[in-house]
Amino acid sequence: MWSAGPNAAYAVADNGRVNFNDGLGWTQIEPTESVHLADLKCIWGFGPADVFIAGYRSYSIDPGTGLDLFRWNGVGWAEPGSFESWYPIALWGSSANDLYFATDHVLVRYDGTGFEVVLKTVP
Repeated sequence: MWSAGPNAAYAVADNGRVNFNDGLGWTQIEPTESVHLADLKCIWGFGPADVFIAGYRSYSIDPGTGLDLFRWNGVGWAEPGSFESWYPIALWGSSANDLYFATDHVLVRYDGTGFEVVLKTVP
């Protein structure tokens, strides 16, 4: 769950479910096919219309994919990219060009255009 204030809270769940609370109640944000396939685990934002979510697509569902990053702009979804990795644990950052996500074994930075492994541990 992540909140931009009392009138803008977001929560993520399995099967691509993203819910939004406007202070009056919860509504589901319609997912794209990519978002729908992801097991969403982490969320972080920089405002009500600039929210990132990280999820994991099972290799049995979509071979060749791993961690997926999605961005909500208040109107629709964008998919900045995927990173072959392990299950996402946390997502945080100082801006949309300085976003980090942690998995079981790596810390990865997203700079707005691509991914870079910042720290890797031995599993």
